Amino acid sequence: WLGYLLLGVIGITTFQLLLFFALEHTTAVNSAVIMALTPALTMVGAALFLGEPFGGRAALGMAIAVAGALLAVLGDSPAGLAGFTLDRGEPLALLAAGCMAFYTVASRRLLPKDVPPLTHTALVIAMGTVFLLPLAFAAEPPRSEPNLHVLVALAGESLGATVLGYLFWNRAVSTLGVGEPSLLYNFIPVLTMVMVSLQGTPPHAEQIIGALLVVAGVSLAATHGKPADAPARHG
Repeated sequence: WLGYLLLGVIGITTFQLLLFFALEHTTAVNSAVIMALTPALTMVGAALFLGEPFGGRAALGMAIAVAGALLAVLGDSPAGLAGFTLDRGEPLALLAAGCMAFYTVASRRLLPKDVPPLTHTALVIAMGTVFLLPLAFAAEPPRSEPNLHVLVALAGESLGATVLGYLFWNRAVSTLGVGEPSLLYNFIPVLTMVMVSLQGTPPHAEQIIGALLVVAGVSLAATHGKPADAPARHG
């Protein structure tokens, strides 16, 4: 229960608070590129506390992926690299990335192996909700009744980004370890750009090149230390 409490407070309550506060002070694209640092934090934590390997190939692939993500999201600004300015939002997003890295590493260490991922997800989210609710009630209430668009957005955040997101994440970590699932965080900036593009902003050449670098770097790092004929793992 202490493990569920710790993961709920840091992985749900603190992570959600930091990320939403970050989005109040910076753009979704800037938040996404900061979150792309999560694999680096996770792999370092896994090497220190779980003894998972961290070789040169993984470091090179991760560096390529992060560089590609930076190029992709910074290419969205007409000012290029000068368009990325540090404000209050970026440090908060970095702290949120640290919370997610802690959640990933600690869940591998603290959660019992004989409990289904669905049970893990339910208990962790329940713990996080217990601490989020008092903060929500203490905040300023909405000034108007939520319309249909708001309710749909809340349902997507709750069921998709939280329940299903953590359920799939716990399953991936329990099956593959913390390294490979965490590297897929490098796709967050790419997906963010796609969603922004769907709202009427076409991607620039820097974004396309950066996306290709992200995919290449993730693929390189995710296969570090594996022989070509390694048997597939089943969860």
